[in-house]
Amino acid sequence: MICTSYNKLIITNIVCIVSFILMILWKYLHTYMFVRWGVLITLAIFIFEIYHIYRVTNTIFHPIIIFLMSFYCFQNGQLLLLALDINFNTFYINTFPLLQKKVVLFSCLSNIIAGLAGVWCVRKHKLQTYQPQSCIDRYPASMVFIAVSVGAIISGIITIPILLIKFFYYGLTGGYYAVRAFEQSLPAIVPLLEYFFVAFCFLTIIFSSTSHIRTLVYIVLFCWFVITALCGDRTTGAAGILVLIYIKYTMRSRKNKIILPVISILLICFIRFSYIFRNKLDWMVLLTGHNIFISFLTELGFSCFPLFLMMDIVPRTEPFLIGTQYLSSILAGIFPSSLDFSGYIKRLVSNWNIYDDWIKTYYGQYTFGIGFSLNAEAYINFGWFGICAIFIICIIVIKNLTYNTTLNKNNRYSFYKVVMLLFMWITLPRRCSYYIWNALFWYIFMMGFYIHSFVYVLSCIYVHKKKISPLFRK
Repeated sequence: MICTSYNKLIITNIVCIVSFILMILWKYLHTYMFVRWGVLITLAIFIFEIYHIYRVTNTIFHPIIIFLMSFYCFQNGQLLLLALDINFNTFYINTFPLLQKKVVLFSCLSNIIAGLAGVWCVRKHKLQTYQPQSCIDRYPASMVFIAVSVGAIISGIITIPILLIKFFYYGLTGGYYAVRAFEQSLPAIVPLLEYFFVAFCFLTIIFSSTSHIRTLVYIVLFCWFVITALCGDRTTGAAGILVLIYIKYTMRSRKNKIILPVISILLICFIRFSYIFRNKLDWMVLLTGHNIFISFLTELGFSCFPLFLMMDIVPRTEPFLIGTQYLSSILAGIFPSSLDFSGYIKRLVSNWNIYDDWIKTYYGQYTFGIGFSLNAEAYINFGWFGICAIFIICIIVIKNLTYNTTLNKNNRYSFYKVVMLLFMWITLPRRCSYYIWNALFWYIFMMGFYIHSFVYVLSCIYVHKKKISPLFRK
């Protein structure tokens, strides 16, 4: 199947027809039958979309496919188990039986719309790039390596001790809630620095010319992600490990396809292991193969529950936000509260996480972190028209994830963009659009600004000492 406008048009028409059929089924079928048929029909379409992307990219281990699989598991994991009559903990979604059909319809439509965005954005990568793909790629790799190494060391000096304290002093003794309490007591800028540390390490791996430095940074990052997962942030830890494997896989000249299913199984087991460690459960649970995969979909698929809550109160109790929450998310992502000393911007963008206030106000009985989702965010902004917002958001995300998925000396920074955004956005379906703009501004734009500034200062010092032209040439 060749990626042509004709093929895209065919898939678009199929998605439109299936969406129309779903709405008819939603009208005439009772809840049980609609859940089964709606989920299974859209799963078939979603697999067909993934297959099309695979045929174009010639690899299943591609950022688009990774993001879309994450999207499906988070938005539809529990609904798929429900449709297949597999026994799992349905306590929370059964709290709102009258909303099940609406949630299933919205989730099913968003899944195939997200897949359609992938079909429209996917492109065949060029095997060889002869020209630098960004301004930073025009700089000598050695100078960029110095810049990112300094950044990694400085940010690591601050964040590594905090992570170790979090794990050894709070995680091992007080458990998950002690870790959360410790994190809330830290300055708001610490999470920003933690992600910058990860970004600098990714860049160090990509720009390093020596294998032993890359190996050292690999080990440091791997330990970082494992400890992060054991401290309770399982999805971020697993996402980081997956991205490390993706970098290693991309750098290898020979691709071993057998390793991909092995990686998938190990990551699923790792997420389960982290859950057992955090909640101090019986380790025999990990050895039960039946529980591993069902628990994996149950835990990730819980992100459909925020949509239940939002459909319960909007618009019955709270009005639709008509896009104002999206606008606030853009501003809040660019101007984090940790750097807003005046408090003005914080007041201006106060409703970017208004869902948090709604959950505390109307659902105080839930004492744990419910989280949010792209589906719930789209619904509270535009109702059923939020499906269109999902399509636009997925276009933005996938366009950035397909910028450059190969690696050579002319596209190192371009490859970093894909790697860092993939790390930030694997868990995006269980969050909100704030994290799109936050990642693009801070870890792409501001990181580029830092490297430009550092290399410029470094070259000026070199010119001053050697009295020769700046080293802005290869």
